[in-house]
Amino acid sequence: MKQKIMLFFISSIFFSVLIILGAMKPFNNFSLEINLGLLFGFLSGLLFTLIILYIEWSYLREAGLNKTGISVINSIEFEATGNKEEVFALCLESIRSVKKSEIELLNKDKGIFTVNVGVNWRTWGDLIQFDIKEISDQKCNVIITSRPTMGTALIDFGKNLDNIIKLTNDLKVKTQIKVKNNSCNIT
Repeated sequence: MKQKIMLFFISSIFFSVLIILGAMKPFNNFSLEINLGLLFGFLSGLLFTLIILYIEWSYLREAGLNKTGISVINSIEFEATGNKEEVFALCLESIRSVKKSEIELLNKDKGIFTVNVGVNWRTWGDLIQFDIKEISDQKCNVIITSRPTMGTALIDFGKNLDNIIKLTNDLKVKTQIKVKNNSCNIT
């Protein structure tokens, strides 16, 4: 909800400033222009926000991702069967399920790696982080986090949630996983 309010305020201010600057003429009644600009900016911002939210809602519904509390930062924590090297290799293989993905950082000793996902129509790129910790000889704790590359992103049309779903579905086929913490409400 906070994202939607921020989107509304930012777009309202942006449209208000554009209208006021566009309507300015020398020696005119400037207070009327400000009031009309603010009103039109408010209405334009509201319309813009409603259109963006409808596009996001319809896309998520079509994709079957219509969950409550959707955020641009999504994370899942689960236990995977296998030793640390096996699980690390499986996680590396699973990034192929996400298009335009490239490995940015790889540290096998610490069990972490970061993946950059290229620009698409929904985001300016994503950053996926894997953190793999060994619990026992045949069990590992895995945390996958997907977020937009731009920290100021307010809306991503479910792209980062989609990344998490693709990765976990790919890993479910390759190994047995038991979800421990599921902040993105996927099954």
